[in-house]
Amino acid sequence: ISRYSDTDVLILVGILVTGISVCIYWLRSGRYPARLESLKPEMFAFVAGATGALMNVIFKATGELAKGSVAGIGGNTWLTIHPYYHVAAVAVLGLGMLCALNLLLSRVDAVIATPLYFTNLIVCSSTIGLLF
Repeated sequence: ISRYSDTDVLILVGILVTGISVCIYWLRSGRYPARLESLKPEMFAFVAGATGALMNVIFKATGELAKGSVAGIGGNTWLTIHPYYHVAAVAVLGLGMLCALNLLLSRVDAVIATPLYFTNLIVCSSTIGLLF
């Protein structure tokens, strides 16, 4: 039995999406405080890692839908549109993650970029996976 409700997961997803949106806005517009200039690689790494974490959770939810469908729980869910939303979301988030990772690697050396990305991916995935 889970101690967390769907609301807890949605709140965390909302926080991650808000953080991703703020970082993308700052990076695209250049309107951020001057003291954050040195954190630009971290912003790219956060966007890539948090997007990857969201992709992992949606991919897991799609797997749960498939498992329930095969087990006969709730009927054949693949006859509805909802699993296909999940598949589309996984594809869009995967492309977004790769795009942010490519932008990060084009701006800093891979020796700096790789640990930043994997740290963000692990922290975000672990946090959201704990609740999901």
